[in-house]
Amino acid sequence: MEKSLSVLTAVAPDRAEFLVDAAASVAAARPALQIVGWALEWIVVVDGPPEIPVPVGADELVMLSAGRGVACARNAAQSLASGSWVLPLDADDELRGAGVALVLDRITADDEVGWVATNRVFVGGDRTPHWFSDRRSWAVGELAQTWSAPFVFHPNSVIARRELSLACGGWPGLAVNEDLGWVLRMSEEAPGRGEPAATLSYRVWAGQEVARDRYPEDKRLAFTAIEQMLNARRKHCGRSPIQMPADPGGAHGTTTGADSLTAGSAMPNRSERMHWHHRAAMAYAEAIVAQPDLNAEHQAVLMALASAHGRCSLAFAHRDTAENITTTETALEQALAAATTADIAVPSRDARGDGAAN
Repeated sequence: MEKSLSVLTAVAPDRAEFLVDAAASVAAARPALQIVGWALEWIVVVDGPPEIPVPVGADELVMLSAGRGVACARNAAQSLASGSWVLPLDADDELRGAGVALVLDRITADDEVGWVATNRVFVGGDRTPHWFSDRRSWAVGELAQTWSAPFVFHPNSVIARRELSLACGGWPGLAVNEDLGWVLRMSEEAPGRGEPAATLSYRVWAGQEVARDRYPEDKRLAFTAIEQMLNARRKHCGRSPIQMPADPGGAHGTTTGADSLTAGSAMPNRSERMHWHHRAAMAYAEAIVAQPDLNAEHQAVLMALASAHGRCSLAFAHRDTAENITTTETALEQALAAATTADIAVPSRDARGDGAAN
């Protein structure tokens, strides 16, 4: 199985102010994916003139001759991609490399899943309202039967097989909610899975599409189009028709602070440890990028630490048994011991939150 991920970014020239942060997050994600044996490429498509500075780390940058919309720009990026899997990254959001690596590491050569839903957090670190805590699976045609507003996960936090995405026509040409149409269309052709790792950091700001006054009206029109497209396909496949939510509402996922904390509050210690291990994995991955002259021994130690922390985070996220968590944390202790021998600074035991699993 080819282990390669294409990150696809569509950027409007007048909304490119946060692209530098997106670029930094992609750069930090590369070594995290290398740890689990995956390669990453970043394709950026500018949706019309004027030109923008080339973002650092972009493997390819293309500018469309005129503004065509985010769906068109994403599809253009996908046509230039070479990865076996694709992940959309909005120009104002940030990639969370450790989370992406955790998700990709669970994809095996014989895995039949065509798309994987993941979590996202706000740039400040709080969970978004679409957060889910448990792994789950969807059979072909099942996801649309549970269509709700807000959706069961955020449809722009999905990693999908590139061939499946292409076969389904990519992102439909809608003014808004093209991401929802994308994943629902793929769900009619291939089974999917939900992995609770956070793969994206979502930014709330005045310039985003969901902040526009007309968004609720555009959303209802997009839902109507998605419903008709899905039912045409379901009829062809002999499946019963589905209905869009009676009240699509406005934008979901744009609150911040304590109101965004949802699932997982019943087990704070487990949740805190999951997020700490996630952050630690990211920190070690970023340390590799920040030290290009690092010798091979130290680089190997940092990669082992990032991998061990990532596996611990995954164990807590998936609510593994205490025995399995102990096994993963034992591997982490061995990596920490190697780091100490190599004279590499590591977090204290108090900071790691060591102790019995909940």
